[in-house]
Amino acid sequence: MIETNGDEYFYLIGIEREGLRCDASGSLCASPHPPEFGDRMKNRFITTDFGEEQIELRTPPCASPQKCYDKLLVITRSVLEQLEIRGEYIWPYSMPCTLPAEKDFIYNDYTGYPDEEKYEKYLAEKYGFRRLSISGVHFNFSVTQKTIDKLRVLYPEIPSDADEAYLRCIRGIYRAMYTFSFFFDA
Repeated sequence: MIETNGDEYFYLIGIEREGLRCDASGSLCASPHPPEFGDRMKNRFITTDFGEEQIELRTPPCASPQKCYDKLLVITRSVLEQLEIRGEYIWPYSMPCTLPAEKDFIYNDYTGYPDEEKYEKYLAEKYGFRRLSISGVHFNFSVTQKTIDKLRVLYPEIPSDADEAYLRCIRGIYRAMYTFSFFFDA
C-alpha cells in the first residue's frame, strides 16, 4: 500500500536495514528468528537476510524521504521493544559482532522454500558465513508508472514497461561511464 495523502508523486523510495541480533555482551544470539515477528517469508516489514540472526527491517514504498524515514523509525522502535523483552539488541555496526564457530551458526529455516534454502547454501559456500554476516542499509528507488507515461510524451522512445526503461537507463550509464570517471576522478 502506497500512502500519498492525495499528493501527486513521481517516485517511490524504500529502505532495507539489516542488523545482527546480539546479546548484552555483544555476542551473536544463537536463537531462531523471533516468533513475535511472524513468518519471515510473509512479513513485509520484518524478515531475515542471511541466517536466522540477521534481521532485516523494510519500509513500504514511500513517496518522500521523510515518510520513508518515519516508517523505518516506527518499524525499528517496534522491533527493538520486542527484542529488549528477549534480552536481545540489534548490533549497530556494519561489521559483525562476536560470531560463533561456523558449526554453531544458525542458517535460515526455509522449510517449504527449497529454492531459498539452496540459494543461501550456495552463498555460504561461495562467500562464507562471516562475510555474509556484514550488515548494511539498502536504498531502493523507482519512478512511478505515471512518471514514465509523462516522460514518454516528451521522449516516445522510452519503453512503456518500467523494467525495460530501467535496464535501458542502466545501459546508457554504462556506455557513458568513462565520462563520469573523467569528470569526477578523485
